[in-house]
Amino acid sequence: MSKRDDSTYWLTLPRSKQKNQANDPRFVEVTDTVQINKEIYDLVKEFIYLSKQYGKSNFLCPYTTYVALTKPRFTNDYHLAEDRMSKRNYRTLLDQFYKDIIVGKYGFYGDKVLPGDTRHLAFCNMMLQGWNMLSIARMGGHTSIRTQMHYHAHLDYFAESWVYNLSQRYRLDRINRAATIPTFSVRKVLAKQELFQPADFEQRYEVDHGFCTYNPSLCETGDCRFCEHYLFSPGTESHEEAIRWLTNSSNELQRRMREQIDYLKEISKHIYYDVFTLEVQKTGQERLLNAANQLRRIMEQKAMGDSYLEE
Repeated sequence: MSKRDDSTYWLTLPRSKQKNQANDPRFVEVTDTVQINKEIYDLVKEFIYLSKQYGKSNFLCPYTTYVALTKPRFTNDYHLAEDRMSKRNYRTLLDQFYKDIIVGKYGFYGDKVLPGDTRHLAFCNMMLQGWNMLSIARMGGHTSIRTQMHYHAHLDYFAESWVYNLSQRYRLDRINRAATIPTFSVRKVLAKQELFQPADFEQRYEVDHGFCTYNPSLCETGDCRFCEHYLFSPGTESHEEAIRWLTNSSNELQRRMREQIDYLKEISKHIYYDVFTLEVQKTGQERLLNAANQLRRIMEQKAMGDSYLEE
């Protein structure tokens, strides 16, 4: 792990590579050094510093640290000689983390996120951001571009999960902003499961099925359902109509989102990749990034609209 003169951070991940299949045109030369952000750099650096109290080691996750933290009933002399945690040791730590923190502290009973899952999610995220298949293969250690094709089947699910999480964040952001208003009552939200009301705002403008806390004549969004300044507050008589208004938009955006993901996959498949020179067709990469940006806009719009439905 290193910090370079241009203030970028890099991590070297030694890994076993398959033998160079020089006669196989599908073979991709993978890379061991990847760029990381400052947050990851600081986190790894802190972990190394904390581990030193249990002894020096050439491994990031020493077995001596595992023994000191877990105090296992039985130890394995082989791993102790290697001074590195095994997969079994890691699974033990992960199980303990879920038991003590995820379930014990937060009371969440759900599926465990395994190391392989985080890798899978990272690749899906990169695909939806417009990364080309050659770059993903090199960073992921795939010696063939075709290796990552099975991830395409899970992009819809990943995108839907991303939209849901973003919709929750949008909703919480509105609550936090409203909490600064003198008339706003957090207790009211908790007791009635309601968000703030129009009366909570001195400046408001009547719009479709609610109010806007920003002058509509200056609005650049063009549709209240996708605007952070919108306050969904339909009257009793128009409540069902307002719900249909939001639901129809959500369903349409869901359809467009899936179409855009299919389009993104098709572009990615048909880009020309030169695995010998590690070059990617520029026009194809530009189309891929444009499609990814359009997908992100659709996902953000759906998340905003869905956040009002949840209220």
